Amino acid sequence: MDQIKNYFLFIIFTIGILGNVNAQQFKLGPLVGVNYSDFVGDLKGFSPALKPRIAYHVGIVSTFKLTNSISLSPRLMYSSQGFTDKIEVRENLETYLVKTNQGLNFLNIPLMVNFELNERFGLQAGPQIGFLINTTAVTTDNGGSSFEEGSKSTINEDFKLDYGARLALFYEVVENLQIELGYYRGFSNISRNGFINFSNNNSVFQLSLCYYLF
Repeated sequence: MDQIKNYFLFIIFTIGILGNVNAQQFKLGPLVGVNYSDFVGDLKGFSPALKPRIAYHVGIVSTFKLTNSISLSPRLMYSSQGFTDKIEVRENLETYLVKTNQGLNFLNIPLMVNFELNERFGLQAGPQIGFLINTTAVTTDNGGSSFEEGSKSTINEDFKLDYGARLALFYEVVENLQIELGYYRGFSNISRNGFINFSNNNSVFQLSLCYYLF
């Protein structure tokens, strides 16, 4: 928990400095969007039935103008990621394929830099740090086995650290309403400390809608 505390203190310190220096050009508001998430790494080869998962993210976005065309945009987001997979289950000499929805739920803190190409269109790039809150497994198709569809299991992940980089395009639809198309690639092995020595990284496409309240 200390690493989370330290990172939050850094973000608050940065926001405080920028807010005092350029308070007239500060914007804040909610964001909401859709995730199209997957893993990149060993799990793909081990489980060819692995498919991307569609879920969501919600959070708060802020923007500080640094120059006429460059701004800093720290965010705080809850992001539901993961993948779907079909697992072979052996019951009574029969083999069934059980489809599961594997959710990985993160508290993510991207620190984006916005580069405005014109009055409406621009690019974003920056680092992201995330903390894995928990993982869930939901049976969506029992494949004919005795596994109950809709059954759910949850494992507490104690804020396991994830970090990587995010790139995005953004477009201002109307004043204070912005749409973003982004991609996040994790650099840390999210499968570390598991029973099997796998190396896997998060891969997430995101479509976001941001509305600045002020």
